Amino acid sequence: MIVVILIMIGFLSIAQEQSSSAQECKVVTISGMNLIQLEPAALTVSKGTCVVWFSRSVANQLTISFADGKKCDEVTDAASGFILNQQSCYTSTDITTGGTASLRFLETGTYPYSIFLDDGKKVAEGTVTVQ
Repeated sequence: MIVVILIMIGFLSIAQEQSSSAQECKVVTISGMNLIQLEPAALTVSKGTCVVWFSRSVANQLTISFADGKKCDEVTDAASGFILNQQSCYTSTDITTGGTASLRFLETGTYPYSIFLDDGKKVAEGTVTVQ
């Protein structure tokens, strides 16, 4: 009986650890065609939060590009749909309608990014501020 209780306590503590470490994610929606809009354009999150960019845009392909601030590979992880560029910052792979890309931000700071159409034209700017 004592062994069963100890095993149950072990399972409960593992379940608590898993639920408390669950990753919080915030979504930035990209919409429009030639006039691209970000909702929200300025996002404030806590350290450890992932940000998912979701495209509702009817533009053929979009990319998200970070260029300023600290090296992206040092302040983020869990990149999905992003590759490191030559400046050690992230640029997304092409995002089509219904597509996503995401990063988890690990350090405080403000991280500006730009949205580009497949022809290289910059069509929107946004920021992620991590507190």
